[in-house]
Amino acid sequence: MQEVSADNAPVSKVKLPWHRTVVGKVAIFMLLGVVFAYLMGAMLGFTMVERSARGQWGREAQVNAQIVSATIRRIYTSVAVRTDSTGQVNQLVSARSIGDEDSVLSSGFSPIDVLALASAQTRHNVWLFAFDASGTFTPVADAYNSTIEEMMFPDTFELSTLITTH
Repeated sequence: MQEVSADNAPVSKVKLPWHRTVVGKVAIFMLLGVVFAYLMGAMLGFTMVERSARGQWGREAQVNAQIVSATIRRIYTSVAVRTDSTGQVNQLVSARSIGDEDSVLSSGFSPIDVLALASAQTRHNVWLFAFDASGTFTPVADAYNSTIEEMMFPDTFELSTLITTH
C-alpha cells in the first residue's frame, strides 16, 4: 500500500460556489442584516418626520390665529376675542360690524388693508366673515381683494357648512 504524506496529498479539483461556504453564508447573513436595519431606520425616520410635519401645521395655524387677531384688534379696538382654556384665540367678537363704511370711517382702514397686513405677517391669505341675520357666515373680504365669487377657501368640512354663496 502506498503511504500518503502531506507533500504528495491529492489536490481536490472540485470548488464550492462562494455562497455555499461558511464564510459566504455569514457574509450574506450580515449583508441582509445591514439592509434590514437600514430599511427599518429609514422607515422610522420618515414616520418621525411626517408626524413632526403634521404637528407643525397645527402649531403654525395656532400662531397665525394669534397674529391675525392681534393685528385686527390693534386697528379695530371694539373687537374682543374668545379663547379656549389654553389661551388660544378661537373667535373674534364685535358688536359693531367690521368692514362696513362706519368701520372704515372710524378706523381709517379698509378691511382689505387690515387683512393684507395680517396676510403679510402670516404669509397666508386671511378672510373676514360676517354673521348674517339668517344665522350663517358670509365672506366680507380677503387679503387678496378677490370678489366673493373668486374667493378660494380651504376645502374643509367646517367652512363648507358655514359659507353661503351669493
